[in-house]
Amino acid sequence: SHHYGSWNNLPPDRPELWGIQVISITKKQTLELLDLLDKRRNIHINSLSGNTITAIAPGDDPSILWVGAGWEGLNKFDTKKEKFTYYKYDPKAKNSIASYRVNTICRDTSNLYWIGTNDGLSLMDSKTETFTNFRNDPFNLQSISSNNISSIIKDHSGIIWLGTYWGGIDK
Repeated sequence: SHHYGSWNNLPPDRPELWGIQVISITKKQTLELLDLLDKRRNIHINSLSGNTITAIAPGDDPSILWVGAGWEGLNKFDTKKEKFTYYKYDPKAKNSIASYRVNTICRDTSNLYWIGTNDGLSLMDSKTETFTNFRNDPFNLQSISSNNISSIIKDHSGIIWLGTYWGGIDK
């Protein structure tokens, strides 16, 4: 919903457009804006890979924090060194994370990280920082039920549970 008092100008005549700003810019202005964003991204190289945070998990080392940045991959933040390391999907690399999109992160009792993406489940070994990926195989009933993993939890017994889009719950 939209609060009228937060508008900088009069609200649109059509209530269905409230909360949406329509602007018109030229192609040249669009290119200049994209160039500016790229330059700003390069200036702040030691920061998160994206502004949309979809998941946070503590590291096995208390100074490490794992952060899912939506469509911008996985980030490792070392709080002592104040340094970020990025893990992005690379279709050519066998041990790459499963997708660009990170939805959820869960650390298990062996200090392995289960990372739910929109295109499979990644298991990351924090020591080697490599990924093993799992995807739905319609011919294998033991595979995950859906590639779009929305949530992961570890229960009190250490069992990992997956919540999926259109696939239900996996164990």
